[in-house]
Order: sequence, then structure tokens, then C-alpha cells
Amino acid sequence: MILVAIIACIPLLFIRQMSFYVLNDNPDIPANQCYDITAKLVKQNFGKVLLLNLSFIGWWLLVLLTLGALNVYVAPYYKTSVANLYLSLKGTVVKP
Repeated sequence: MILVAIIACIPLLFIRQMSFYVLNDNPDIPANQCYDITAKLVKQNFGKVLLLNLSFIGWWLLVLLTLGALNVYVAPYYKTSVANLYLSLKGTVVKP
């Protein structure tokens, strides 16, 4: 039951992850429009977003093994990777 809830929340986590970048590019839009744009972006490119996050599982396990010490290196690398993914995907949102 808990596993189903976690799997159901994964797309919401990806939307939340990218919404900062959408809002940074468009500071004058309201929050609900930012959410809609981000939801379309993530829905159309879910595989790429999922693959990026899955590729960091090993890094996050190393962070756990080092009790967070490796987070000094992994967190900026992860955030930069997400930002670069957003930059490569931001022109791909197809408006209905």
C-alpha cells in the first residue's frame, strides 16, 4: 500500500523539481499557471526526467554511506544536471 502511494507521488515530485526553473524564467506568471506549464513539460518528457533521477541513485546511496559528507559534492552536481535538463527541455512544451 505504501509502495503504491510512493510510486503515485513520483510525477508530483518531478513537477515540483522543475517548477523552480519555470518560475525563474517567467517571474510574472501565477503559481497555478507555473504548475500547469511544469506539468506539461514533465508529462511530455517523463522518460528523460525519470532517467536523470534514476542515474543518481548510486550517488545518493554513497551519500547515505558517508553519512551525508559526500552531499557537498553530489547536491551541486545533481542540481546542475536538473538545471541543464530543464534548459534542454524548456522549448519542447507543445501548447494544446
